[in-house]
Amino acid sequence: MAIQIGMSCDPQWLCDGIGWVLALLLLLLLSGLLKVIIREIRQSQSSRAQSSREGYKKPPAEKDINRQRHR
Repeated sequence: MAIQIGMSCDPQWLCDGIGWVLALLLLLLLSGLLKVIIREIRQSQSSRAQSSREGYKKPPAEKDINRQRHR
């Protein structure tokens, strides 16, 4: 017993063409997604490297915080 999923395709060349177009669109979508992910990773790394070059700024001591509040 054969199970058919979907509709039968009358002109085979039309269905093959639609299949190739969908495959191409999927590849373009995946390549664009990878491009965005790589760009975000590079921006994250560059901002992290820039903040490490500025040096670690330790938070103000408790006394300094209290002085700023009372001003």
